Amino acid sequence: VWHLQVQVNVPMPKPVQFYALVNAIPQGPFTEQELSGHILANRVDKETLVWLHGMPGWMQAQQVSEVAKLFTLLPPPIQ
Repeated sequence: VWHLQVQVNVPMPKPVQFYALVNAIPQGPFTEQELSGHILANRVDKETLVWLHGMPGWMQAQQVSEVAKLFTLLPPPIQ
């Protein structure tokens, strides 16, 4: 009886790296979690210009689906 073992190395997808224009200075790369922290701290808002690999240029955060979804995870403001 022969046993054949095959090992397949499947590369893990690289996490998305975000860049943001903060105080007119390009900053990053940020992980999604780090960018969420900047959103919570009000350093990044919906109008902040962001970029990630594959985009032709910088766009407002609210126009980039991978970033816009992070704003929906924010708790509502305290009144």
